[in-house]
Amino acid sequence: MVIPRVQWRQPDQFKALNDLGPTIKENEFLLGNEEHLAQVLATVGIPTVEGAKTPKEEAIGLLMLAAEVEHALMVQYLYASASVVGSLRKTITDIAVEEMAHLLTVQNLLLALTGREGSSTPFQIHLGRDLLRRQSSFNPLPFTLEKVSKTTLAKFTVVEKPEKILDQTIREKVEQMENDLIADKIDPNPVFALYAAIRWIFQPSDAPIGRVSLSVEMGFKPGHHLKAEDFADTQTIDRYVSNENEWTASADLIIKKVRNHNEAIEALDDITEQGEGPASADDSDSHFSRFYTAYIDFLENGASDVKDLPRTPFVNGQMAPEDPNATRISATYAASWARLFNVQYELMLVDIAYAISRPVADVRRQAMISDVCREQMSKVIGVLTKKISELPLSENSDSFAGPPYGLDNELMPQSDSEFLQRYEQLESTSLSAIFEIKQSPTFPDDFLATIPLQSIEGVTQKRAEIIQPQENII
Repeated sequence: MVIPRVQWRQPDQFKALNDLGPTIKENEFLLGNEEHLAQVLATVGIPTVEGAKTPKEEAIGLLMLAAEVEHALMVQYLYASASVVGSLRKTITDIAVEEMAHLLTVQNLLLALTGREGSSTPFQIHLGRDLLRRQSSFNPLPFTLEKVSKTTLAKFTVVEKPEKILDQTIREKVEQMENDLIADKIDPNPVFALYAAIRWIFQPSDAPIGRVSLSVEMGFKPGHHLKAEDFADTQTIDRYVSNENEWTASADLIIKKVRNHNEAIEALDDITEQGEGPASADDSDSHFSRFYTAYIDFLENGASDVKDLPRTPFVNGQMAPEDPNATRISATYAASWARLFNVQYELMLVDIAYAISRPVADVRRQAMISDVCREQMSKVIGVLTKKISELPLSENSDSFAGPPYGLDNELMPQSDSEFLQRYEQLESTSLSAIFEIKQSPTFPDDFLATIPLQSIEGVTQKRAEIIQPQENII
């Protein structure tokens, strides 16, 4: 798979407007949604894919970046949620789960454009996190794992903020958050700029459509849209598309089927609306609204028992973190558990890819989702997170370690044989990490260590039964 490179192009007609940015920002409540979005695009630019020769090629590249953004936000939210208890933990965890649903909708958008080729996986599955996003200039957030704090909640709020905040009190508080973050050399970028660029390409023409009005005057390329023939055939899409029911019964998860322009626009608008909230109201149950409420509550009441998790923990051997202030887990026993966490995290991503690469009617797909993915998320990743967070960060230290979320290989297998090879390699690495844990002199006295290890053993057995070579279902 060729990994594209995304650049942020500043529209020529807005270069002069960009010089007036501070003036516009001070009076943004006077602007309509379209004018405010134009000002944002003038500041950060419009993302474009280097070397893309057609709207379809550009859409695929931008969707890959969107997948990585959703993945990265999901993990950062999960890490923060692990540092608190009670309603705040539930709020952040629920948002993280909704980001995973957004990630699956992005896979459906990729399916709509890439279809199925031969005996390979049915479409261009991309569940990575750092390949494009880390090189992209205006990421919503650099990948930084942090416990809950005033700064952490402020970053999450700004990243999810809408194009325009109607309530003056809320708008002023969010502006103050942004100013405080910038003073600390932190500059989050709203997600909506990326999705606006994707949405423009999925429009059938330059004419406004759906709930957001985009135009050439905002800097978008005239006529730069997908054609009807750029979409895969509906039979293929229906055969492989992900849906809410197979993952959960929650009404808050957005996993949309996409077969044409209109369904793509609806899916993109739903994702954007759940993140930033409707343009007509600021009291929705959006990510922005929930993070803003959590921020205000934290300022007023604090949070009981915020666990002192380290900033961006990592272990030797994983890819170097992009966070310059990352923390190495140096305690031998904790590092062994952290390495086990990393391989199980990667296994979870491969499990998701395996599941959605099967036809909806394939029993292996449903078994992988219900018997493995869900248990991997809760009984393995969740339990390992708790386990590592109770271990010392370094020898003879009172500080705790934390789950590192390191990825060795972000590209997903492209065929059944590649899946089998990847599983064999990852499970071998997992066994090595488990052996290392059991050889530690700390293990015999660690009476709770068997719980996550038993969960891993159970999930591994179920996975082995599912992926046994069978006659391909095409």
